Amino acid sequence: GSEECNDAIIYNVKDKIWYDAGMGEGAQRSSGFTTEVFPTPIWGDWNFSVYFSQAFKVIATPTGQTAPTASQFYLSGNQTTQFAPSSYISFSTNPTDPQYQISTSTFIFNSTIGGAGATKVTLTAPLTATPPVGTYIYGVSGGYGIWQHETGLNKVTLKTEEAVYSSFTTCDLSWVGGNPSSDSSPAVNRRLHLRRVEPDFVWGNGTMDLTVLGRKFAQSPTVVSGPFTFDENTEKIDLRLEYRQLSLKFETNDIDGNYEMGRILITCELGDERP
Repeated sequence: GSEECNDAIIYNVKDKIWYDAGMGEGAQRSSGFTTEVFPTPIWGDWNFSVYFSQAFKVIATPTGQTAPTASQFYLSGNQTTQFAPSSYISFSTNPTDPQYQISTSTFIFNSTIGGAGATKVTLTAPLTATPPVGTYIYGVSGGYGIWQHETGLNKVTLKTEEAVYSSFTTCDLSWVGGNPSSDSSPAVNRRLHLRRVEPDFVWGNGTMDLTVLGRKFAQSPTVVSGPFTFDENTEKIDLRLEYRQLSLKFETNDIDGNYEMGRILITCELGDERP
C-alpha cells in the first residue's frame, strides 16, 4: 500500500536466507541510476529535507512607501539575496506549516530607516492578511536528496554529517524452545538465567549498546533491560538477568561507525521454574 519505496527484500547468498531492510533509511529511495561518472549508483530520496534561515522581523512601512498588500511585507536592510525571487519563506520553523513562494524582492534605500534601507517582498499568492509588524519570517531551502550509494560511512547532507543508525536483534533464546545454540529442547521448563555476554566485534569507531528483551510467555509484554554500553576494548558484559524467553539487541549510532561481528558467546544456566 505504500506510495514510495520504504523497504527492501534481500537474499543472503552465503547463508541462503531471505530478510528485509526493516524500513531502514537506505531503503527509502524512489529511483536509482548508474552513471559513468560515479563508481556507485545514484539514488533519489523521497524524504523532503527542510532547512530554515535565521529569523527576520517584518517592519513598519518605510516613510514614503506604499502600505503593503496581503501578499507583501517589508524587512530591514538589503535582504534581496536571502529572499530572492522563486525562493520560499515560512512564518515558523515547523516543516509541516505552509510555505510561500516569493515573486519579487526589491531593495529600497531610505535614510530614515537607520541608513540601512528596507526590502519589499512580494509573494506569488496573497495571504489571508498582511503580516503584522514584528512577525518572524524564515527563508526555506532544501529538497529531495540525491545520494551516492555505498560511499563513506555517514549520511552527508547539505549542512550536516550524521551517523547511520544500525541494529540487529537475535532470535529468541530459552530452555523451553531449545537451548541457546540449537532448536532441540532439553525438556526443561525453566527460565534462562543470563550471566555474561562476550562481544566479538571488529569496528572502526564509537560504541555499541546491548539491550536484553525478555518475556514470561510468548504473548507477554516485552521487558527491556539496559542498554549496556561497550566498545572494542570490552571483553565481557556481566549480567544477572532471568527470563523465560529473551533476545539480544545490538545497536550503534556513531559517526564513522562500522562493524563486523564474529561469534558472540553467552554464559547462561538454568533459572527458576516457570512462573
